[in-house]
Amino acid sequence: MDLNGQIRQAAFHALRDLFMQIESTDVELDPPEFYALSDPMAARDNLHAGEVNAALYDLAADISIRWIPKGVNIARKPGVPVISPEGVLSPANERLSELLASIPRADTKERERWRQKVMRLLRPGAAE
Repeated sequence: MDLNGQIRQAAFHALRDLFMQIESTDVELDPPEFYALSDPMAARDNLHAGEVNAALYDLAADISIRWIPKGVNIARKPGVPVISPEGVLSPANERLSELLASIPRADTKERERWRQKVMRLLRPGAAE
C-alpha cells in the first residue's frame, strides 16, 4: 500500500506470483518423528495441555512433528509416537512421559535444559 492507501500494483503482482509459485511447487515433507493431536480448546480448561502444546512448538524447531487437528483422521505411519494434548504418549515411553509431565516455563534456563534432555532422548547419537 502506498501513502494514499492504494495498492502498489507491482508489489501486489510480485506477491501474487510468488504465492502461485509456492502453491505449485511439490515439496517433500520430512517423515514425522511425532504426531501431535491438536486441540486448541483443551488448553482453556487444562493448563498442562497448554504447556504441552507450547513445548511441542518449541521442539518443532528441531524435530518433525505432524500436527493432527482434533476430529481429523489421517493415515499415520506405524511406529511413530502420538502425543495427546495432555502429553500422553502412544505407544508408551516412560522417560519421555516423565519429561512431558514436568515442562518448565518457556524462556528459562530450565526449559532449555529440559529441551536438551528431550532431544538427547529422541536423537541419542546427535550432537547438541
